[in-house]
Amino acid sequence: SDATTLRYGFRILPSKFTLDSYADAIKSPNMLVGLKNSLLRVLFAVPLTVIINSMAAYATSKQDMVGGKFLRLFFMMTMYLNAGMIPTFITMKNYGLVGSFWIYLVAVCTPFFMILIRNYFSGVPQSLEDAALLDGAGYWSYFVRILLPVSKPIIATVVLFTFVNHWNMYADTLMYNLTNQDLYTLQYVLYLALSSAKASISMDGGSFKEFSSVSTTTLQAALTMIT
Repeated sequence: SDATTLRYGFRILPSKFTLDSYADAIKSPNMLVGLKNSLLRVLFAVPLTVIINSMAAYATSKQDMVGGKFLRLFFMMTMYLNAGMIPTFITMKNYGLVGSFWIYLVAVCTPFFMILIRNYFSGVPQSLEDAALLDGAGYWSYFVRILLPVSKPIIATVVLFTFVNHWNMYADTLMYNLTNQDLYTLQYVLYLALSSAKASISMDGGSFKEFSSVSTTTLQAALTMIT
């Protein structure tokens, strides 16, 4: 804690072993709700991101596709052009997604991932697809049974990036689901706990008293380990 640091100075090994920081972090309100929502978010977002972006990548990787060049340019432009926070919020509200769990799954179609997968698909020999079509396989069979299995490295990369991104995200909770505690994600719950711990430094007692036994530094480290 801060009191121990002032009394004994900085040490490589702690002068007193304690798990109070973890106990305070776990006691944070809505911890279980946040864990449930984060797990559900990841379970839905990861497969949807892989399926949608891989299908779009395969379609746009076909050079003879009608309108393929326009679609590739259209997807790429969305990476650089943004409507802004307020228009985006109004759009999500008009769609009825504000205050809903489904707001967390809006970003499953990500042009960055689509371009990554498309570039990998472009490196797969065209003769592999031609041989599959000659053997009687359709485009869908080739995509599911041949192309995806040989593209495991890029699929694993997208899975990892998507998992980390959705697990660590809390800004969309702050923007769209602030008034609904049942939709708080784990990262936002931990953010509130850390904010409460920092506020307890300048407050005497009150609703933040439960965090006064440990320093904000140790609590932040505990929250980092939990996440």
